[in-house]
Parts: sequence; C-alpha cells; structure tokens
Amino acid sequence: MSRWRTVTLGVVLVLAGVASVDALQHAVGKELTPARPLMIALSVAAIGASLAAIVRFALAWRRGSPPGLTGALARALFYALTLAVTFQFVLLQPCKASWTHMAGGLGLGAFAGLAAFGGSVAARWPRAARVADVALMNACLIALGSETALRIAALFSRSPYLTQADARPHELIERYRLKPGTLHYGFPVNRDGYVDEEPGRRRRKHLVVCVGDSFSTGVVPHAYHYTTVAERALGDCEIYNLGVPSIGLPEYAWLVAEQAMPMLPDAIVIGLYIGNDVHPGQSGVLRYLFDRDNLLLYQVPHRLARVARGRAVDNAPVTEGPLPVEELPRRFPWLEDPLQEPPSHTREAFLEIETRYARTAGQRADLRGVRHYMDAIRTAAGRTPVVVLLIPTEAQVEDVLWAEVVARAGALDRDAPQQRVMELLSSRGFTALNLAPVLRGVAPLEDGRRHVYHRHDTHWNARGNRVAGDLLAVELRALLQRR
Repeated sequence: MSRWRTVTLGVVLVLAGVASVDALQHAVGKELTPARPLMIALSVAAIGASLAAIVRFALAWRRGSPPGLTGALARALFYALTLAVTFQFVLLQPCKASWTHMAGGLGLGAFAGLAAFGGSVAARWPRAARVADVALMNACLIALGSETALRIAALFSRSPYLTQADARPHELIERYRLKPGTLHYGFPVNRDGYVDEEPGRRRRKHLVVCVGDSFSTGVVPHAYHYTTVAERALGDCEIYNLGVPSIGLPEYAWLVAEQAMPMLPDAIVIGLYIGNDVHPGQSGVLRYLFDRDNLLLYQVPHRLARVARGRAVDNAPVTEGPLPVEELPRRFPWLEDPLQEPPSHTREAFLEIETRYARTAGQRADLRGVRHYMDAIRTAAGRTPVVVLLIPTEAQVEDVLWAEVVARAGALDRDAPQQRVMELLSSRGFTALNLAPVLRGVAPLEDGRRHVYHRHDTHWNARGNRVAGDLLAVELRALLQRR
C-alpha cells in the first residue's frame, strides 16, 4: 500500500509538471486568452511549483524515504482541482477545451506547490492549517453538493430558473415561452405563447415566419416591433413571430423544422444576435461540466437577481387589459422619447455585459456550432428562402460605448464577428442583412448618442426596431417579388 501511494504521488507530480507546461503554451499561444498576463504568470508559477515538488520527491526517493499520497495530500488535490474549476467558471468563459487544459494545469500546479511546501507551512502554523483544512473542505462540499442537488432538481422541474443551456431544444422553448393570455407591453400573448395575432389561415397574400430570441419576442409593444413595422410597410405580407426569450441556435433550428415549415411560409427570417448567438464555446461533455451557462449554482441566483431588477424597472407595467395603440405612448413615454427611459441595469452591470459579449464575439475561434445549426435550418427550410438578420451589440453601434468596452477588453475588431458570420452564411446560400452599419447611420439625438437600444439594456427600443423593420421590409419585398 505504501509503495502504491508513493507511485501515485510521483505520477501526479509528473502530470502536474506536464499540465502546467501545457497551460503556459495555451496562455502564450495565438488564441486570445482572457487576462493573458495573469494566465502567463500563474502558468509560470505552476511550472515552478511542479519542478520544486518533483525535485523534492526525487531527493526523498534517493534518501530511501519517498513520500506517499497521504490523506492530507489527497485533500489538497481535491481543493486544488475544485479551485481550478472555480477559476474556469469565473474567468475562462465560454468553456473551450484549451481553457479547460489551462485551468487543469493551474490546478495541478497548485497541488504541486502544496505537496512541496504545504508540510512545512502546516508544521509551522498547525492551528491555522487545521482551520484552513476544515474551511476548504466544507466550502468545496457545500458547493459541489449544492450544484449536484440543483442539477437533480432540474431533471424533475420545469422552472426556467433551473434550465441549463444544454437542455433539449423543445424543453428550453417550453420553459421560456411566454404564458398564453398574459400581456406583453399591453399586447396579449397568443395561445401558442408567442407575441402575435392568433395563428390561423393566411390573412394576406404572403406569409413570412420570424424565428429568434428576446429580440424576436420584442422588448417593445407589438405595434412597435420590427416585424410589425415591416408588415405595415409591405402591406400584402403577414410576418408571424416565433420569438422565445433566452433561446439560441439549437432552438431556432427546432422551431424552423417543427413550427415554421408546417405553416408553409414564403420565407423565413432568423434573428441572429452577435452578442450571445455567435460564440466559440465548446460543445459536449466539457460544456456540460464547465460552461457557466450550465452552472446552476451561478445561474439560479443570477436569474433571480435579474428578475428582481426587472421588477424594479417600470418599463412594462401591468395593465388590466390589452392597450389600444393610441394609448401606448402615454403609458410608455420612452417609445417616442428614448431620453425619458429609466435604465434596465446599472451602468457597471451593463458595461460588464457588453464587454463580455465583445470578448466572446471577438475570439478567433471556428464557427462550427453556427455552421452546424445553420445547416440544419437550411435542410429543414428546403427551397424556402431564409433571411438572417445579423443583430449587433450596442457597443458595435454606439461609438462612446465601444471606446469604453475597448478600454476594458483591449484591442478588438469591431466588425470582425459579422464579417466571419456573413462569409459562412453566404457560402451556404443564406441572405444575410448586416444591421450594424445601418444602425450606425441613425442620426444622433441631442446628447450625441443614437439611442436605438433601451437605456443600459441589450435590446432595441422603438427607434431601433423601426430601423430594423424598414430594412427587413426592403429585403422581403425584393425577395417575394422573385417568387
């Protein structure tokens, strides 16, 4: 048993050395890494700790008294790996295989440091070491136990608070779809959970179905939404809105195949938000385990806090019944004057969101996920034309905000995400509408900003929806005339 423990410790220390070198290679590689100087410094420290531990192990072996993997060292390995996972959840997001390697290398390097110097520290300060041991064990067990309990609860609950990003598309749609009959900015949600007229036979010559997330659901009254703006401009075309908040490309593909195509549309519109629909995240087991979108211990409080903030903002007050169109500007003054709108988030929270979106979209990673789901949409749509609206983040539209984001995130190419996605879409027969330059062309208001998004919010206001709707109408008119 003693020999087994000795061999095990030696193997782990060698793995720590290899993993810490691998972490350094990823940190200095061509791929953009969050907080790169910090990653390089930690990787170098991990390599140093691993070398020190290996040297001490080799010297002890040579003296004939090699150490083994004791209970204290096993706990230290547990703490170090838990710390590495926490580090990835906090900083190295979205989950990518290379960043998981980096976090693992740093964790094993931390263990090597404890193996090399932990015994000496514990001997010098035994009481502090015991307190730290108990505190770390309780913290790790509470965190792991809570996350496990939440994931088990998610298997049996339909609550959107317990939804993970890797849930099956129809499950996510069912959880996030709006409740039929409720009022969304004074407009009743239809029986299928969408913000539009009740579905039925065609009321106009043409039918277009729009699929997307909260941009398609709309954060404005239905009469001001971009699909309604385009519908009014076209006259003989009905645009039915299949918008569900908080979904993404897997759900778009499901909605196209299962709900849009059975309606026999003349065209399909996909609202693709650069902020969170296009990202270089990992898929599969790594994403399920290490992506923050699947970490319920983070997501549940975050969602509760977001709901609490949303309730504090009086952008969409409860109404007794459907509001007539002429009543909307009085009830929601910001529809006509964006400068009257209260903020949805604090300035700091909003800057964090925009900075995260800019970093994520700016990664020079492949777009395999986008390619896979857009191919699925292309297959489901068959010969039906598909128009993709490339929706920019507000930082890509407002110059002052972009400067603030760059100051936080470092040098980024403002238009690179759209350029890469447009190249991919054009190679697969999609029509792509890049809204970024169009929204930048909107005349600024008196404060020098364009105000096409809600204040300190990531969604279009009435002004932004009007611009998007006008552009969509032009494209659909030309497309439908060719059919």
